[in-house]
Amino acid sequence: MLPNGKNLYLKLEQFNPTFSIKDRTALGLIQAAFKSGKLKPREGTVIEYTSGNLGKSLAMLGAAMDFNVIIVVDPKVSTTSLNLYKAYGAQVDMVTIPDQQGGYQQAHIYRIKELSKTSCRCLLAKSV
Repeated sequence: MLPNGKNLYLKLEQFNPTFSIKDRTALGLIQAAFKSGKLKPREGTVIEYTSGNLGKSLAMLGAAMDFNVIIVVDPKVSTTSLNLYKAYGAQVDMVTIPDQQGGYQQAHIYRIKELSKTSCRCLLAKSV
């Protein structure tokens, strides 16, 4: 099938811990935060608004690397995602009131700002 002298390399993301390519993204964010000193084991909190795989990956890393994770979600999040966040020990904060446009993006941002005021040593995953 392959021409002589050629190699074929595959990325098999289904072998990542949460079966997602987002595991690599989350690990890179967290490693950068540890390296910069923005996050330390047992001393920091990562806040992320998501309803999918990045949240699962961050929650898993929080459990494995000993930092707190708060996942901000909206009512459209799947039960499967909610259960995984909680199973990894993440705190789940649900935004239930839509923003002025009828969506949840601005409501998420507002809630994250509120949470970051009350959580010490917290950072937003997108700003790591």
